[in-house]
Amino acid sequence: MTAVFGEKLYSGFVMNQKFYDMKNEKQDRILNAGFKSFALYGYKNASTDEIIKDAGISKGLLFHYFESKVGFYEFSYDYAVRFLELAFDHFADPSAHSFNDIARQNLQAYFTVARSYPFALLLLEQARFENYTEAMLATEKSRQLYENLIEKRKALIDPHSVVEGTDLNMLLNIIDYVIFGELRRSLSEGSFLPDIWLAQITREIELLCKTYGIE
Repeated sequence: MTAVFGEKLYSGFVMNQKFYDMKNEKQDRILNAGFKSFALYGYKNASTDEIIKDAGISKGLLFHYFESKVGFYEFSYDYAVRFLELAFDHFADPSAHSFNDIARQNLQAYFTVARSYPFALLLLEQARFENYTEAMLATEKSRQLYENLIEKRKALIDPHSVVEGTDLNMLLNIIDYVIFGELRRSLSEGSFLPDIWLAQITREIELLCKTYGIE
């Protein structure tokens, strides 16, 4: 699925011919190295030396593809957003509007991203708190796209599918906290296994929904 999504990103969204001329395995190594460093340390403190070490390439080659550190950050963030957008579209069901339906679709989309790029989701989370001007300006359009994407997912939920008086935004924030928190914990411990993570999060969301009386 990664290769299919990558082709769609190339043809419809992200145009970087030199990067996409590489084999998929090498593309993923470079992307995962960038996602990891930017997610853990933020733009300013991310080390290009660490990135090229993890990616198994030279610094000259990295800048050949992306010209600069900020260029690679911009590309990485935009790729993460676009990949998630394609995952949301892939699992979307136009007839489903209950809270449970949308929550399950969202989780499947997050799982699709995390299975290929574990740190990509954490980059999206970390970038919300990014305060380095160069990075913020470079990703301004992509960050707006990400915010619109999340709001669009919220708008799909039928408010009558939850118990009257339920704070929908609070409930969604709790679910995001569970999803991203468990992902961050397992990655920091070096114990991240996508299928186990999905099963754990699914159980926790089901328990949360039961607590709020959501069938």
